[in-house]
Amino acid sequence: MLDLPELLDNVFQHLDHHDLTQCALVNKQWHALTTPHIWRDLTCVCSGDARGKAFSRIVLEDYLQENRFGEEPSQPSTLSKYGHLIRLLPDPEDLENDLQTQACTQQGDEPTTHDLLLHLFKRSSEAKVQSFRYQFKDLESDKMKAILEFTLPRLRSFYIEKYCLQDTQSSLFKLKTLLNQCSIQLESLEVKISVQHADEVVDMEDKATEDESICWTSLKDLTLRHTIDSWDAGSLWSWMWKRCGQVEILHVHSINKSTPSLVQAMLAYMHNLQQIVIGDCIVWDDQEGEVEDDAVTALLSGSRHGWKSVSVLATARFGQKTVDALALHYSTLEQLHVHGNSNLPSCDLVQVLRSCPHLHTLSYISMYNGRTVVDGMAFVDLDPDTGLPQAMAMRRISQGARSQDRRYPKTGFGKESCR
Repeated sequence: MLDLPELLDNVFQHLDHHDLTQCALVNKQWHALTTPHIWRDLTCVCSGDARGKAFSRIVLEDYLQENRFGEEPSQPSTLSKYGHLIRLLPDPEDLENDLQTQACTQQGDEPTTHDLLLHLFKRSSEAKVQSFRYQFKDLESDKMKAILEFTLPRLRSFYIEKYCLQDTQSSLFKLKTLLNQCSIQLESLEVKISVQHADEVVDMEDKATEDESICWTSLKDLTLRHTIDSWDAGSLWSWMWKRCGQVEILHVHSINKSTPSLVQAMLAYMHNLQQIVIGDCIVWDDQEGEVEDDAVTALLSGSRHGWKSVSVLATARFGQKTVDALALHYSTLEQLHVHGNSNLPSCDLVQVLRSCPHLHTLSYISMYNGRTVVDGMAFVDLDPDTGLPQAMAMRRISQGARSQDRRYPKTGFGKESCR
């Protein structure tokens, strides 16, 4: 058998978790080579299934072994042997759900879910965190502080949810502090808040907690949900925009009179914008209202180099003003998705197809009064002489030519000689 560990290691990098565990059973050599790959990514293991429960038992056993023995145990536990290999953890909330099952089965002074979670963090000190969903609760508790302290500097995807900040000044300061702790390797950020009485907020400057020279160099995806009337809330947003210089994809789910402020920030700081998604595909009960045609038009003007992908979803209007604004991006447009209650003439869609040299995807789903309003014949090229689709006209011409050829067989002397 050809013995090339480097080649095998390269192959194992492309296998999923199930295939890696099967390869680990082949022999001792393959087991040694696959073990780092099995432990590297735990996002598919801690998912509430049998694998998640098995991993939770491993964490519990390691915790009990470390805290019950006064001296070093004769045989190290699984987590103590392989925990340093972990490079990616799932959302701490998902971890807690799996670890809670093990904690609940214990009696007396056995570890709590939080104890097990912190123990896992200690064993996987080199790991990144795939995602974290934070709902602005228990910020002052020791439990949440410990989770944030470990998670934020290692985070890839951050989701912040708070429908309404009542104590505006202090809440915005806390939000700014949280964002300031995020790793510069943050790849995706989703903010879902609504600030009331933003005009009463004083400017927040805290030189001790911010560094203007630091930006999220890996942040490519930014989502703004229900952020109504909050763009002028102190210095929070202006501070945040300066860190978003690498953003390529912008999702705007709901917006109101603050559209000009956002567009100004897009033009001033987000020079790499290529894709924009306006609106939401689902109308929720708490939706603040749809994005009007004027707002969509303004948002389309926020790209310096032209949009490559534009999506206008169910809660946004795609009207004539939007069509006119889109014309400025025909030279760069590659994808266009319009899904919503838009009564757009089919001729406008035809114009988009004719004018976009790089367009490869056009998705238009529009319902008006319960029926689809796209006229399919508008996309068919008609023959100017017959008024039929060109393919049908060419077929008739071809049939006529074949009929004439049967009357005058090919003899090599032409039709005149046959006559």
